[in-house]
Amino acid sequence: MKILLDENMHRQFKAALDLPEIYTVKEQGWTGIVNGKLLRLMVENGFDVLITCDKNMYFQQNIADQPLSIVVLQVLFARWNFLEPLVPKVQALLLQVEKGKFYFIS
Repeated sequence: MKILLDENMHRQFKAALDLPEIYTVKEQGWTGIVNGKLLRLMVENGFDVLITCDKNMYFQQNIADQPLSIVVLQVLFARWNFLEPLVPKVQALLLQVEKGKFYFIS
């Protein structure tokens, strides 16, 4: 499973998930790219999951027919102390995600 961390995600989240194919938007050179284009790039580059703190993405993007899923972390701020407790929930969810769906973790 190839995972992309949105640019709003704290850098420690990648290390905490400790997965073989996890990349950041910055590492891909996609910083500043708007959501629609970002999702197209993800599909073109074989990504399966986007993890983000962007709560508006659900209202802005229709992914029902897309070969990827989006995990939205519902936190007050995208700071490590808010994100760290969600790591086990994300790890468990990644074992069962289905393409074309949004998932919300709080």
